[in-house]
Amino acid sequence: MNKKKAKKAARGSEADRSAKPYVKHLAIILAGGIIVRIIYDVNLPNNIFLGNYTLDSLALHTWATMILTGQTENEAFFRAPLYPYLVALLYKVFGVSPWPVIVFQNLLGLLTGVVSYLFARRLFGATVALGAALLVVVYPTLIFFEGETMITTLAVFLYTLAAYRLLLAVHEPTARKVVVAGVVFGLAAITRPTILPLVIIVPIALLAKHGLNSYKKAGAKTLMFAAALMIPILPVTLTNLIKGGEPILISTQGGANFYIGNNKWADGITVDALGPLLRVGPYRDNIWTSSVDEAERRTGKKLTQSEVSSFWYREAFKHVKNDPDRAMRLLVKKFYLFWHGQEIFNNRPVYFAGEYSWLMKGLVWKKIINFPSGILFPLMFLGLILAFVKRYDVTAPALFVMSFAVVVSVFFVCARFRQPIVPLAIIFGVFALHTLKTQLFKNRKAFVFSGIILLPLIVGLNWGGNVDSKTNLSQFHAAIGTACVNKRNYIKGITHLERSLQISPRNLGACEALGQAYLSLGKLVQAERVYRQGLEHFPTHPSFCFHLGAIYQKREDLEKAKEHYHLTLEYAPEYAPALFQLGSIFEQHNQFDSALYYYERLERVQPYDARFKAKIEELKQALEASQ
Repeated sequence: MNKKKAKKAARGSEADRSAKPYVKHLAIILAGGIIVRIIYDVNLPNNIFLGNYTLDSLALHTWATMILTGQTENEAFFRAPLYPYLVALLYKVFGVSPWPVIVFQNLLGLLTGVVSYLFARRLFGATVALGAALLVVVYPTLIFFEGETMITTLAVFLYTLAAYRLLLAVHEPTARKVVVAGVVFGLAAITRPTILPLVIIVPIALLAKHGLNSYKKAGAKTLMFAAALMIPILPVTLTNLIKGGEPILISTQGGANFYIGNNKWADGITVDALGPLLRVGPYRDNIWTSSVDEAERRTGKKLTQSEVSSFWYREAFKHVKNDPDRAMRLLVKKFYLFWHGQEIFNNRPVYFAGEYSWLMKGLVWKKIINFPSGILFPLMFLGLILAFVKRYDVTAPALFVMSFAVVVSVFFVCARFRQPIVPLAIIFGVFALHTLKTQLFKNRKAFVFSGIILLPLIVGLNWGGNVDSKTNLSQFHAAIGTACVNKRNYIKGITHLERSLQISPRNLGACEALGQAYLSLGKLVQAERVYRQGLEHFPTHPSFCFHLGAIYQKREDLEKAKEHYHLTLEYAPEYAPALFQLGSIFEQHNQFDSALYYYERLERVQPYDARFKAKIEELKQALEASQ
């Protein structure tokens, strides 16, 4: 009995010793991550984009607030829904503010570091795990996106967790581990559906691990994985069926994104609306509205959500079929740019973070070497090569990383789209550094061989100077300029917006924001110049016509003002500001019948506004009195 107790005590003390470094490492990781996030978050109030929602962040913020008020669209989902519903929950509990979202995403960033530690420890041991996890929690682009109301941080966490759970399921394919992996994949899919094609790596990884003779077991486990995958997805599909009348799996954005990345003029990195943005009223997702409006214009009929997505897929495949050589060159280019060191602009300017955060100024820059990605991805490729040479079992995570890069490249690439595999890239990169350190002291020939591989990778993935497009550069300045104007920093805003239009005169958003800035400063001549330039490129854009009318009204040239307001309504019959101004002008000149006509139209456009009902009654009484 005493011997049994002694053995049990020995096992217990051994377990305690093995747990101590584990707990110590996690404490170091979390402490480092918390300190860096406090430093960054303290500077966030200086960020002109804080609470200044535009493009995707505006679409997601608007969607979350609509969920709160129960005013969601009675249609199938255009975007994957998990993130906006989480944001809506945060708004409900803590109030509508960017800070609950930022703090939540900070916590997700820390959890991603923990998962990365477990992942790397399983692959390469505790030393690499500690280094990799520390780098994950302080990696600047990951921290940058934690400060934005965007899907990126949630996708990073769920994709990293999905890759880790896949590794566990492949190594030991018990029913529990396979089901957990499938459920995590499903959660990642309703955050960003680009993970769905990666299901194909499940049977491949199982066969690679357990041998070709295990094909029956691999098939059964893959089916179990697929069934578990559907657990989080099925409620989304049912919602689409109930609201949209179509059994859409998750969302319908795929067709629009595929066309953006594969049309006749596509360069693989530039995002433009698929048609003119002519809708008025409360903001709705521009990519969604333009994809619907343009598809219906081209087909000449009303289309369902799935029909719109299918239309854009067909249009893109036409271009691929007509010029397959160009399509293949474009795919290769996109795959290369996915790994390039430069952070390609989309929605939010990563490099602008240095303007308000000294931390980002020191950690993110583009010069001869684009830091940090221009170092990380070459190290990642070296780490993958060394891991296979040393016969580490990295098939599943390697397939995950490379397959994801291919899937994203099929659409279009940008900095935020590649963030979900950054933690895995860091794990392989730190493994490469650890191996290089060992080789330097123990095997100089191997060290030289690794250097011969690494140096061309660094040169190649930082080659070409500025690889971003002119349109994206224009959007970069437009985003900063618009944010400055919204914060009433008109002088700085005008500087960026003028620069944006110099680069790309067809930048509609820059044109609108610049005209508004000049109007706010009372500079009518400059505002008129901007709006007339806008009409040269967008001759039927209602906003430009309306603002020209407003300028004439300020100059008391009411005939020209009315002319432009009428022209606005030709292009957009429900443009509420034009209806209101026409009603006001006619009322001021006692033309009550004309004023009543426009206010009644306005009341039909905005029936929820009680002011217009009262105005209509007032005008009816005035009309009766005048008769």
